[in-house]
Amino acid sequence: MKKSYVTALYLKLEIDVSARQTNFRALLLTATMLFTLLPVNTTFADEGSDPLISANRAVYGFNKVVDTVIFKPVAKTYQKITPRFVKRGIRNFLSNLDDVQVITNDLLQLNFKQAGSDFGRFTVNSTIGVGGLFNVAGDVFNMKKNDEDFGQTLAHWGVAPGPYVVLPLLGPSTVRESLGLVTSYVLNPMQINGAGTQDKIISVAAVDTRASFLNFDDLAIGDEYLFLRGIYLQRLEFKNSNERMQVSLTDF
Repeated sequence: MKKSYVTALYLKLEIDVSARQTNFRALLLTATMLFTLLPVNTTFADEGSDPLISANRAVYGFNKVVDTVIFKPVAKTYQKITPRFVKRGIRNFLSNLDDVQVITNDLLQLNFKQAGSDFGRFTVNSTIGVGGLFNVAGDVFNMKKNDEDFGQTLAHWGVAPGPYVVLPLLGPSTVRESLGLVTSYVLNPMQINGAGTQDKIISVAAVDTRASFLNFDDLAIGDEYLFLRGIYLQRLEFKNSNERMQVSLTDF
């Protein structure tokens, strides 16, 4: 079965596999193993986490049609005609923008040490890295990319995830993470140039992300909806644990 583009929206562009203190590049095999090592059971999650399953399946079906008709063809064209160095620059730029919300959520979680590190990374890439087009902080100074969002901040302060939901176009989420998405949109630094600029950047990010996952379209096992739900909920649980594993497709 084919996975829709929503998979790309909850997996990350950069796959630095880390456990708080370590950071190294992962090979494509690492990303593949995330799927192949999952249990064969296609439910992957307690049905109690998905009381809205009927509505969620309907939205998922809508997202899949949109992906088939629009996103996937556009992503294929983008992947084919865009030079690798341009794609790398786009991903570096988007990652640098993301560091703004990472720093904000570091502070909201009272993680001042990490906030200082992330601010240093953002400063280096925004200056020496020419507005984030080059990942000087990571490639030269070995400053790792952290992954923090408002959903994780809410989890840090004890807010339960709530029911699993599938959002139109945005894909897998929970009630808590949906609130986090709204906050992330508001915190996006491109708001200073108006919502139009931010929407354009989000569109580019969506196409670039979808293109990054074209090679993973055939990995769904059994019921595609249940497969993706299980991966999302497992990743969400792991993301909010003490040790993190972030996956990056920057070099592929």
